[in-house]
Amino acid sequence: MPFDFTRAGLKAQRQPGQAQQEVWRVGSQTVICGDCLGELKALPSTSVDVVITSPPYNIGIRYRSYEDRKPRATYLGWLREIGVELRRVLRPDGSFFLNVGSTNSDPWVAMDVAAAFRETFVLQNHITWVKSVSIGDDTVGHFKPITSDRYLNHNHEAVFHFTPHPIRTCFACIQRTCACSCGSVRRVLLRRCTDLQYAPPHHPVEMKPR
Repeated sequence: MPFDFTRAGLKAQRQPGQAQQEVWRVGSQTVICGDCLGELKALPSTSVDVVITSPPYNIGIRYRSYEDRKPRATYLGWLREIGVELRRVLRPDGSFFLNVGSTNSDPWVAMDVAAAFRETFVLQNHITWVKSVSIGDDTVGHFKPITSDRYLNHNHEAVFHFTPHPIRTCFACIQRTCACSCGSVRRVLLRRCTDLQYAPPHHPVEMKPR
């Protein structure tokens, strides 16, 4: 039986005691705003093609409703629990893309986060997201300037590409259902990096139907 992503269907399929959620329709897409772990547990197994997420980095950012300075073991344990649910909802041929950053004073954060998924997923690709490039006097992108005799400017983040099993072919122009950390579910069109000339700053309202 197909999973019902309508407002009534989502409400009916929730378990008793689960946190309240908000649901919107954006064009033909369904956006679910709720706790990541709770929303994942409400999804059926092997129902998601692609997961794209960027969780809090646990580096002390001042969020309005989240404490971003948890003990490292607590933070990584939370991510491992999420990883188990992601593995359950992901299709056998699906992909999981995880974006995470670090700081100069705590450079191991990204690697520790990737290692938290080591027993659940296969690390297929490690992508470096260069957020700022300087050529001569010209700088493209953004970074936080620092004045330090010890550190260089921190101008990159990691994107880890995980899969449930080792795969022999790379993703190319594939259309997938995407479950994000905020609980939203939408369709996304992925292409090889060589096909893209720029990265759009915002998600389009509508994407090509599956």
